[in-house]
Amino acid sequence: MKIRPIRKIEVSTASRIIGRNYSKLYQKLSVQELQAAFSGGTASPKYFVADNDGKIIGLVGHGQSWMDYNIYNLFWVNVLPE
Repeated sequence: MKIRPIRKIEVSTASRIIGRNYSKLYQKLSVQELQAAFSGGTASPKYFVADNDGKIIGLVGHGQSWMDYNIYNLFWVNVLPE
């Protein structure tokens, strides 16, 4: 298994993992958040996936806190239920 940055083409796959763990609504809402990683801004979130032989089995995001630039927040920590 490798942990690596998410690719733009993998956003829908990652959002489906979120949908399986939460709901279809969260799946839909997560797409926009995941795509923000590719906006190119300095405060853009960063997302990583767990890749097991070419299959994405999990994801996590992190971003700099807006209150303290020395603090980072983790979000969308998700793995496939199985």
